[in-house]
Amino acid sequence: MSLHNGPYTMLVKLYAKDNEQLMDLLNNQMQGIAGVVSTETLISLEQSIKREVPISENM
Repeated sequence: MSLHNGPYTMLVKLYAKDNEQLMDLLNNQMQGIAGVVSTETLISLEQSIKREVPISENM
């Protein structure tokens, strides 16, 4: 967590194992904290998942 100047009051870095867990963290846990009015999600591209994706040679 860090405090910033600008449009955001606070930035919180979360790790989630999948989209379902991320949605639970945001919708059920973060929004349940007194004083939290809204959230905005930013996805870090630095934390890429390395996996092979098959590509057809006929493309």
